[in-house]
Amino acid sequence: MLSFKIRKLYYLFYFSLILFSPASFSSDFRTNKYYDGMMGNVYVRIPERYALLLQYEKNQHGTIAKFRGNTVLARKIAAFRFDVTYPKMESTPRNAYGYHPDNVGVGVNSNSNDGNENTHHGDVHVNYLLSGREYGSNYSLVGNEFGMKKYINSTSLPGRADKYLFTHNGADGHIDVYITCSDTASYTASCEMSFDLPEAMRSEARVLFRIGMVNDWMKIKASVSDLISGFSVNQ
Repeated sequence: MLSFKIRKLYYLFYFSLILFSPASFSSDFRTNKYYDGMMGNVYVRIPERYALLLQYEKNQHGTIAKFRGNTVLARKIAAFRFDVTYPKMESTPRNAYGYHPDNVGVGVNSNSNDGNENTHHGDVHVNYLLSGREYGSNYSLVGNEFGMKKYINSTSLPGRADKYLFTHNGADGHIDVYITCSDTASYTASCEMSFDLPEAMRSEARVLFRIGMVNDWMKIKASVSDLISGFSVNQ
């Protein structure tokens, strides 16, 4: 089981590749501008424009799945990302969320890829942040905003995306969504929202957007979940 800090370094490395890589990693298992594979127990076909830097899990030979009545051999998907407009959720050139106020970037990571398939990620990650082990953070609960608990980090440095922390608890009492935001004095300052996708997919989504969109977090979450769930072709 990888620590939260190691997982965060993985995400930083993974997203940094987006800036410099001109194409997706994988070309195998690609059919007619789609990438086939398994997300948890769900067989998916992801359109190429939504599969930037798609990676398959290493050292595994595939899983039997059904597609249009036929048996197929599908490899497990480790991670992928894409950029979309909001609220239309149409694909857009990579990293465009930094230049257009209504675009968001989405990263998807398999839970089995980090050894935490059955973990409540929100609880683990938020407890890590509140523990102060992340850059010596010192979060204090200051109230509620946008239907979430709001924390402020008194030790955050300018431009670092850890000034504000918002958390939301699901019906089962576990944290199902959390958002971190920078303290940059700009309407386009960035936020990152993290949540688990439908349980059968065994994957976590991280969504990047400007701070002015935090009020729409529930709609953004639902839109991202619906879009990714729409890649499913299980029958």
